[in-house]
Amino acid sequence: MAQKIWMITGASRGFGAEIAKAVLAAGDKLIATARKVNAIDYLAKNPNVFAVALEVTDEQQAKKAVDAGLKQFGRIDVLVNNAGLWATRCGRGDECAGGRKHLSDERFWSPECNPRCCSLDAQTKVWTHH
Repeated sequence: MAQKIWMITGASRGFGAEIAKAVLAAGDKLIATARKVNAIDYLAKNPNVFAVALEVTDEQQAKKAVDAGLKQFGRIDVLVNNAGLWATRCGRGDECAGGRKHLSDERFWSPECNPRCCSLDAQTKVWTHH
């Protein structure tokens, strides 16, 4: 099977870190991102890892991170948009920073109500236009 190039946002801890470890264990290459690049130093020692700082709410920084990853490895096969806060409580009729309207009640937990989550759209948009 051909070696894949993965880009994982939020690779410093939690699901992002675990996915990153699995990617490397499978022998694939990884573009690991975190808001603070020193948070992914544990990964950067591996020659199959390219570590880059990325704040997912900053579309320009997302473009730079994708461009740097492409320059390093030539392509990105898999994007894991992991960064952000995923358990934000949303009240009835709340609107997120991205302008999405939510028709939820107080029992519903919606990732879209968090501005950091809405910003993941920017990361995906930047990646898919390459």
